[in-house]
Amino acid sequence: YALELSETFLPAAFREMFGDPIANPKGWEKRPLGDICIIRRGASPRPIEKFLGGAIPWIKIGDGTKGDQIYITSTEECVTADGAAKSVLLKCGTLIFANCGMSCGFARLLKIDGCIHDGWLALEGFQDTLDPVFLLQAINQITLHLRSLAPEGTQPNLNTGIMNAFPMIVPPRRLQETFAALVETHERLQAVHREGLRQAEHLFEGMLREAFEEGNL
Repeated sequence: YALELSETFLPAAFREMFGDPIANPKGWEKRPLGDICIIRRGASPRPIEKFLGGAIPWIKIGDGTKGDQIYITSTEECVTADGAAKSVLLKCGTLIFANCGMSCGFARLLKIDGCIHDGWLALEGFQDTLDPVFLLQAINQITLHLRSLAPEGTQPNLNTGIMNAFPMIVPPRRLQETFAALVETHERLQAVHREGLRQAEHLFEGMLREAFEEGNL
């Protein structure tokens, strides 16, 4: 229950500190994302089966929808060096954004080096304008709005042109960094909660086995 409650904390803290990024009630400066960072699309070597089995993490949408709401720390599959050469290899710390399909509109930060396919956009080179943790939370605040910007078709697709032109709020960097520190603290506390839950479940399972072993019934 504590973990469920904690998932509402960061969105609430963001709104308190920065307001709605679209309505911008606090009157922050807005700038097109393309003026603030470099946005490029991933690439998929095909057929992908030919390039699997290497040592370079292959970051799929499914890897971003598991675990916490901020970081990607591992992948289910890896690609070869040849596969990486046909894809887009990113460094740890890069912000990635799901730009199409049912998952369109959510962002994650990489805690690993890895390759992204063409369902991701990479946002890099923020310099001193935006903190990546702040931008991630801003994007995740407005997922539904971003999806509404995608051209109509079989699936929503937020291309680099749309994202380059998108006006993003730019609060003072110090305030962004204060929020990023809050996020890091929140993540550490969540990790403690998750580990406590894991240990409690392990203990309970052990007690059940002991209680129902032959001779203890």
